[in-house]
Formats: sequence, C-alpha cells, structure tokens
Amino acid sequence: MISDLNLPVAALGLTLSSLLAGLLWSSPAEATVWRTVNCTNGGNIQSRMNSAVAAASTGEAVIVNVIGECRQDVTVTGDNVTLRTKPGNPRAEIKGTVTIDAATRFSISNLKLTGSSYGIEVTNGATGAIDDIRATGNERSGIRASLGASVTVTDSKIDNNGRNLPARDAGIEVLDSATVLSTGNLIEKNAFAAVSVSSHAVFRNGLRDDPDDDQKDKDRDTYIQRGCQDGASPGCGLAGGAVVALDIDGLAELRNARTTGTLRVDGVSKLEMSTGRLFGDVFGDGHSGISISTTVTGEGNLSCANNAFSYGAVVYNCGSNFLATP
Repeated sequence: MISDLNLPVAALGLTLSSLLAGLLWSSPAEATVWRTVNCTNGGNIQSRMNSAVAAASTGEAVIVNVIGECRQDVTVTGDNVTLRTKPGNPRAEIKGTVTIDAATRFSISNLKLTGSSYGIEVTNGATGAIDDIRATGNERSGIRASLGASVTVTDSKIDNNGRNLPARDAGIEVLDSATVLSTGNLIEKNAFAAVSVSSHAVFRNGLRDDPDDDQKDKDRDTYIQRGCQDGASPGCGLAGGAVVALDIDGLAELRNARTTGTLRVDGVSKLEMSTGRLFGDVFGDGHSGISISTTVTGEGNLSCANNAFSYGAVVYNCGSNFLATP
C-alpha cells in the first residue's frame, strides 16, 4: 500500500490519510443557489456562475445547469460549485478549458469537454470530483491535476487527447504533488499515455465496493495505449518506444485495472499492482521500485535497468514473464 512506500511524498508532509481526506467532499448544503445557462441562446457560463457565487452565503452550494454547446473557457474559484448538464437534457458540450483554481468541494458531471487546450485543469490545491464526463479531442491532456490538487475521477471516458511527441500529453496527467483517485474510467487512444504521473504526484485506482461483489466490473479502470486492443501482443503500437499506456515518475497504485500497452516506471518512483489484468511489457529504470502481484494476469515481461528493482512477497521478479491467460 502507499503507506508502506518510502518515497519523497513523505517529505512533503503528505500521508495516506491526508491524501484521502483531500479526495473526500461533502454533499451540497441544503441551501443552494441555482443557475441555468443555455448556450444555444447565447448564455455565458462564467458570468452566470460568478453571479451565483456572489449571491451564495457562506456554506451554500452553487449548482450551474448547462444546456447546449458552449464555446467558452470557464474558471471556477469559488467553493461548493457544481457544473453539470441540466437534468433531462442531452449532454452539454463545452469547447473550452474548465479550470478549477484553488476551489474546494467542486463537482463536474455529465459534460463533454472538447476542442480546447486541456479539457479540465485542476490546480493550486483544489479538491473535488469529476464524474461521468467525456474529455476528447483536446490539444493537451484530457484531465490535468497539478500543484497539490486532489480529485476523484469516476465513470468517465477520456480519449483522443494530446499532441504528437515530444509532448507528454495524456488522458489523465498528474503532476506537482497532486493526487488522483480513478474508478470506472475508460482511458484510451491518447497521444502519449493513458495516464502520466510525475513530480511527486500520486495516482491510484480503486473500487467503491468490495472487490468480490457484482460492481467490480463496473468499477474497473481500463487503460489502452494508442493502437492497442485488449489482448494485443506486448509492446503493441509503440512509436519509437515512446508511446505508453502508463508513464510513472511518481507513485501509482493499481488494483483491478485492465491495462493494454507498455508501462514505463522511471526515476525514484513506485508502481504497485495488486490485482487486475496486464497485456504489455513493464520497463523499470532509474531506482524505481515495482511490485506486481502474481495474482495479476495477462501477458508481458518485467525488465529492470539502472538500479530499478522488484519488491514484495509473491510478486513477479525483474526479468520474469507474466502468464498468458484467457
């Protein structure tokens, strides 16, 4: 588990309990300020949201319901703000970046984010949740968490984002001591990686319920490297050895994920995989530690170079092959 790992994360004063506390957000208060924005009729999300935040008393929630296609950037700085498609309407589309800057207890749900730089950017210690969104066709990463932000991402599809190499854009990009908890997402066909973790950031996927219950398939994350399909041969779709399913230069803990494509673990980093399926090779480099339980099934090879190492009991060792499974 993360609490067992010896990483610079500890030096930042971050503990497992504090990281998870940052991911938890309370339900909106009973008193709520509502706004509806119809972009089809020229509505502006930013101005309507700002007026709602200004009208809200301390502790009141703000809910902004969106209709139509919106060609505008949106920045959320107030706390307790929910941005979502108006219930009963087709999924609203925002062709612009939604930035969450230092806001707490935000919620973004049932929206399509496309055609901008980043789909959603969460930064400067912001905390909250992203649920049931589609981030696709953005120039940079679909979701980017940075500078100590903590966010949960659930039941979303994040695909076809990012520029060509040498940019390191991803479906979900986590950096600069940010934390992401990801559950039930499909992340595929992004330019550089499904998930990129760097600069003391933490990425975890998890189950909302007992892993043996009927929800485990629904709660499973799926990461697919561009050009790969489920069950494809290890190393599929590589472009000069650079395109990967996961690029880890921080801390990643995976369970019950389905991963297709290459994984790269570099720097003073840790990768733990306790359960799930993996079709692809894993490359450890530069003092990275890798712990892949033998309960993980699939097909591929774990190789280690430049002081990278495997650790833990009942794990695949450096140089070992994963068993092919149906």
